[in-house]
Amino acid sequence: TLVQGIGRGLAIPEPILSPTFPLIEEYRSGRLPLYHMDLYRLEPAEVAALNLEDYWDASQTEPGIVAIEWAERLPQPPQGALSIQLTAAVDSQRQIRLIASTRQWQTVLSQLQETLH
Repeated sequence: TLVQGIGRGLAIPEPILSPTFPLIEEYRSGRLPLYHMDLYRLEPAEVAALNLEDYWDASQTEPGIVAIEWAERLPQPPQGALSIQLTAAVDSQRQIRLIASTRQWQTVLSQLQETLH
């Protein structure tokens, strides 16, 4: 649902599907490309062999958004990433936690917090 919302925000017209079996779904029809990955079925060694860093290395691909499910299976997280943690809460609700890895993301999250309050 989260990545579907990101897709809507990027004006991607096609349905955003879970990449569980293909591992990676690419959507290039929106304002920015969206690269949606699901690493659930993989061990860290298998993830390393995929060379996923090509997706967030700006010299390899056009700028876009990389959404990674089960990112803790990455041997090394992308530098400058915004981490979004979803956890189960009371009554089938979800709790979301945004974790900034750079000063730029800290600024964005501070502005978001001010907007929401």
